[in-house]
Amino acid sequence: MTGLGTREAGRVRRVQSAAIVPVILVMAALCAAAVVAQTHDALLAALVVVNGITACFAHGAWRARTASRARRRGAAAEIDRHRRAGVTRSLRAGARANDARASHLSDSVDDIEVQVAALRRGAELAHVLDSAPALTGAPGVLGLETSQAWLAHHFPERQILDAVVRRGVDRLDHNDSIVGPASMTADATEQAPGPEEPTWRSLVRSIDLGRVVPNATGYAVVYRVRGWRSIRYVAVGVEGADGTFRHVKVRHPRQGHWDSVAVDVTDLVHGLENGWDTLHTGAVQSVQIRVSGSDDDGLGTADVAWAATWRADPELRLSATAEHRSVTRAVVSALADYVAQTQLASRAEAFLRDRRLSLAGPETHVWHAGSAKPVGPGDDPTSRFLWHGLVPASGLLAHGLATGSADARAAGHELVRAWLAESYQTVDDDPRYAWYDHAAAERMVAFVLARDDAAEHGGAAYAATLDDAVRRHALLLESEAFYVRNQNYRYHNHAMFQDLALLAAGLVTDLAGADRLVRRALSRLADQVDHLIVHEGDHAVLVENSIGYHHAMERLLACASTLSRLAGEDRRASGTVAAMRRFSRAFQYADGRHPAVGDTWRDPADATAERPRDDDLGVVTLPRAGYVAAHSADGTSMFVVATSLSATHKHCDNLSMTLFSQGVEWFVDPSFFSHAYDEPVPSYLRGPFAHTAVVVPGADYSIEPGTARIEASGDEYDMVIRGSHTAFAGYRVDRQITGGLQPLDLTVRDHVHSLDANDPAQPVAVLHLAEGVSARLAQADGRSAVLTHPDAVNGLLLTWDHATARVVSGWHANRPETSSVAGSTFGVMADTTSILLAMPSDGAGTWRVRTAPAP
Repeated sequence: MTGLGTREAGRVRRVQSAAIVPVILVMAALCAAAVVAQTHDALLAALVVVNGITACFAHGAWRARTASRARRRGAAAEIDRHRRAGVTRSLRAGARANDARASHLSDSVDDIEVQVAALRRGAELAHVLDSAPALTGAPGVLGLETSQAWLAHHFPERQILDAVVRRGVDRLDHNDSIVGPASMTADATEQAPGPEEPTWRSLVRSIDLGRVVPNATGYAVVYRVRGWRSIRYVAVGVEGADGTFRHVKVRHPRQGHWDSVAVDVTDLVHGLENGWDTLHTGAVQSVQIRVSGSDDDGLGTADVAWAATWRADPELRLSATAEHRSVTRAVVSALADYVAQTQLASRAEAFLRDRRLSLAGPETHVWHAGSAKPVGPGDDPTSRFLWHGLVPASGLLAHGLATGSADARAAGHELVRAWLAESYQTVDDDPRYAWYDHAAAERMVAFVLARDDAAEHGGAAYAATLDDAVRRHALLLESEAFYVRNQNYRYHNHAMFQDLALLAAGLVTDLAGADRLVRRALSRLADQVDHLIVHEGDHAVLVENSIGYHHAMERLLACASTLSRLAGEDRRASGTVAAMRRFSRAFQYADGRHPAVGDTWRDPADATAERPRDDDLGVVTLPRAGYVAAHSADGTSMFVVATSLSATHKHCDNLSMTLFSQGVEWFVDPSFFSHAYDEPVPSYLRGPFAHTAVVVPGADYSIEPGTARIEASGDEYDMVIRGSHTAFAGYRVDRQITGGLQPLDLTVRDHVHSLDANDPAQPVAVLHLAEGVSARLAQADGRSAVLTHPDAVNGLLLTWDHATARVVSGWHANRPETSSVAGSTFGVMADTTSILLAMPSDGAGTWRVRTAPAP
């Protein structure tokens, strides 16, 4: 190793001299505070901190800063020199003394990443180099036990070696390389923006490994991105001798967080992003990280802590110890209970009866036992997702566990075997849904349910293939390059499905690093809950604008709470689940059904019998989440929505209302028909004409967050609900609802304000009636109507002022203003009736609904 040059030595002396003044000031301030406080403890604490800082600076702390700069320029030799000079002992001593004061000092003395936190990290780095000579470049063997021990102790982030260990690499041979950021180059280029797009900038960092690693199979980087306004992706990979950049992309990186990407060529995510035919990375000398994003004034950057490359054993296998078998039984039981609550699980009996399984809807893609996969790239997205997610298989396997039916278990295994043969052991012709993020998560649930008795239902070869699929899917779900890969946002319900599946996989396997899978799953899930679940009082609700998805996440978190207890963790999931259940109960009709807000399936209008409501009476208001519910003791309920925290599953439904009375849903939220959102029927059902709300014809409607608000007060006898939104481009819509539910008598006042004085609004108030509700307009004045339903003793009387009414019904293709339909289950819709009230030119209108005797 070589020492510092004359120029660098002079820089060290200048840095030390410049540092003396702020250090003396900090020391004086601490001692003065202790004297003023006149307490022995305060003085002792001040002396401890002063001693720590003195130790850091007296024994060469500022040399560590210089060494860090040198490492970034590529001079790895500087680290060894400073370590040998005693930096390690002084830094660790100062770090321990200053630990309690670290955050305060960080605020007090600027640039103290040189202070305590950074100095501690520098000390640990030096200690690692002391403890693990194999990392300094000398050939050697680094065993699993040693690497896990020092890594767990010195780096809580479990940085790069943990990523290597988790794949089961039991040694690093002389051609493997693990380096710190000793040699990095950066290159920035501008890319021309597209229409209405920001200017995207590419940042390229290349980390020199110090030697050529022939026939490398894996590579990894621990990185942090920061300072970007938005990021399209972070690409991590290696450039082979042929110039090909083989890589994976992280599409939703967290800024300001250290994260790792570790990829082997045997990993599914590597095959998915590199065409499946890349068997090796070739000779590798550097690992690259490339960021594509937009920033202000070129402030976006990427930091690299570690980079590595290796050759892995492609023949790793899972095994099940007695301990894992015990945990597996508990995990399988929890997953079976979770799956049994889904609608598809109820189809198991029908399949066992006639050996035919409908994937989605009553007539869509019936799968016959023993046949090949029923879906292809051109089929509807839901059927493709359900097949590739093995959701029907999970239902059959769970049904078999619950009932003891060997036939159900055999049928579930049959579906799993079919998928493995058609889509795992060969390249599927539908890569989007075969490797869809949510589908892969659901598929892992089926794998876990099937794995315990796989050999019994398919032989040793099937069991081995299933084990291989479990291992590789676990690494796929864990990879940041696959996390919510198919979504526009990092925080999305699909991520929570991935977290649950990864948690289950980590618990049921003894794959090397399985505990890390569990930790990552729980950490990610907690992060998702923090962003996707909003707490208001005793209630908690999913922000994704859908009652149906709220129920799904409620069930998922209940299962995750059970699994986390098996992992010995308590992430407060049970408290969140209880609060979500309170929301579900508050936003439920007296007969147990719920309004189909957002992307939510509807139950048929005559699905269940009415029962009296005995709780949540009065008005429940969640202004932040954007929901208001009102209930009376006679079973009448009204809901108003103004959800505006997320665009996911959002409909054009701000200030829409539903009404339930006498066991009948009168004003309806019409569901969504299917996830093929661009098709005519789903587009109408998600649009403004399908909801009991105000429409500004011709104006664009935005579902982006931050456009709506709502508040309410009072009780079931006398309430006031006020809301407004700016979702229509150029307009603000105000709605006020006053009156009571017992007896039912509500007045709705709407006002549309044009934000352009020269462009007055021509709004329409839509009243969307449920299936079976008939509307008879009064002939005399044209300003009233009577609503009736065969199951209701009384009708409802509608009246309105200063509006012209017309009635529409049925489906009229591509004409939402003349259509009225409602969806129920997948691909099923029914004709309904809507009353459209053309409001006056001043944009203000009032209508009233109250109970009236049926004619």
